[in-house]
Amino acid sequence: MKKILFFILCLTISLAGCSRQPKEYGVFLGIDSEEIHKLDRYSIIIIEPSAFSSEQIGKLHAEGKTVYGYLNVGIA
Repeated sequence: MKKILFFILCLTISLAGCSRQPKEYGVFLGIDSEEIHKLDRYSIIIIEPSAFSSEQIGKLHAEGKTVYGYLNVGIA
């Protein structure tokens, strides 16, 4: 009986971190528009604007997401 309770306790603790609730923010540099589904669980996202169309970014806004673009500007 103790082994079963211990197993249930361990399982509960391990699943606690697997919540499907939205995360606050995510940084997605290096992904392309084909991987837009990866942004679903985040309310604030940081992307490379050149990898997404304005329509896709508009859709993200319509879903209630705050979208920031990261611009990598090299200094010569």
